[in-house]
Amino acid sequence: EVPMNILIVDDEEVLQDVLVSLVESQGWTALSATTGEEGLRLLGEEKVDLVLLDLMLPGMSGIEVLRQVRSQDPDLVVVVITAFSSIEGAIEAMREGACDYIPKPFKNEEVLLTIRKGLERQQLTEENRALRAQLKQRFAFDNIIGKSKPMQKVFDLVRLAAPSKSNILVLGESGTGKELVAKAIHHHSRRASGPFVTVNSGSMPHDLLESNLFGH
Repeated sequence: EVPMNILIVDDEEVLQDVLVSLVESQGWTALSATTGEEGLRLLGEEKVDLVLLDLMLPGMSGIEVLRQVRSQDPDLVVVVITAFSSIEGAIEAMREGACDYIPKPFKNEEVLLTIRKGLERQQLTEENRALRAQLKQRFAFDNIIGKSKPMQKVFDLVRLAAPSKSNILVLGESGTGKELVAKAIHHHSRRASGPFVTVNSGSMPHDLLESNLFGH
């Protein structure tokens, strides 16, 4: 199993040592930085699974670091650390895309629980990303069998239809690949990140078909 890399950005030496010890006690790898600039440099050089970011930093502020992290990797889990008296800073950080916050002074178990939750979220995001990539590959035009001119014409129509917001009706005899073409349209459309929903219209009462497909 590949160890999780956790980047700790904190300028307080004692706090940095505590967090590094906590992270390493769980078998995770700790990367540490005392400034936002150093943290961003490490982020560009190493694979990072989660960031622990103190909002009170010298030089570049924690919020600015968070914004830059978000622009580099919108899905990376960032947990901010803030003094209990500065909870409004944590609220601002959540608005900027932080996933959670830890108020100082903190209990070690609270930190570990928050990190575990964040790593689970990161893992789900990566699995989702990998699944989308597989689906995209599966429904790429190259994977739909057919080199003939009529099939090339179908591919051209799919390319034209996919970006459209129009309702599209795919006609063809049984076994000709209508559902595969429908999925190819979906996966090349602006709605590719949304679900592809299949409805068995044969199982619906005739008078309910229209309202089920298009709403009441």
